[in-house]
Amino acid sequence: MRTVTSHFRNGAEDYACALLDFSNGAIGEMFATYAGFRMPYGEGLMIFGEQGTIHAQPNGDYSAPAVYASVRTPGSPGDNRWLAQYRGFTPVPAATDEYPHENSFVNQLVHFADCVHAGAMPVSGAEDNLGTMRTIHALYQSARTGGWVDV
Repeated sequence: MRTVTSHFRNGAEDYACALLDFSNGAIGEMFATYAGFRMPYGEGLMIFGEQGTIHAQPNGDYSAPAVYASVRTPGSPGDNRWLAQYRGFTPVPAATDEYPHENSFVNQLVHFADCVHAGAMPVSGAEDNLGTMRTIHALYQSARTGGWVDV
């Protein structure tokens, strides 16, 4: 983590990256910046799997992110391995029946109100959020010590 611009104060970082090693063998990489020159967005998501890849990035207007997928396809025996796997990304249509509004913040508020009214558990409950906070704490600890941190 690093702070390089004067806009970020009190220890807030404007660049951060992390390598995550999951117990199931998956490896994750995180990079975030809110200070990169002419960055159209500050966050995105890519998931690489054995059978394909999903890439999502914000639209900039807080609506549902643009999501693209690529499925691994076998090539001919003479194909280069990389070329045989890459066939481009295809847009994934947004689910229209799951969320009432295009604005994600409106959906969060509607979901919260529905849970309070019905006495139901939210999609992302306290346990999920505590796990997220443990991971964030470990990222800061790793940045301070320069070593791996188990969560």
